[in-house]
Amino acid sequence: VFNMLSIFIILGVGADDIFVFLDTWEQSSHKLRGLGKRMSYTWKHAGKAMLVTSLSTMISFLSNANSSFPAIQTFGIFAAMLVLVNYCAVMVFYPTVVFMFA
Repeated sequence: VFNMLSIFIILGVGADDIFVFLDTWEQSSHKLRGLGKRMSYTWKHAGKAMLVTSLSTMISFLSNANSSFPAIQTFGIFAAMLVLVNYCAVMVFYPTVVFMFA
């Protein structure tokens, strides 16, 4: 049951990552010209911000691994892995989406 609830949590984390990426993309239009330079700037700056937030979320979920309840342990580890996969997916696949619709 807990693992199913983590899907709703990861949707919020993913939406936040996409918001950060798009906001940085919009900011880059005021500073840089050229799609390649803008994407490089966005990827570097948004990637750092998303890394910090994703790592803090992962660490908070992994702290559940010390629980004496097996369901809580499993939930914490599963949710932390979801955050990792979400970060990797946003950093790898979402720049392509932004680039295609720019």
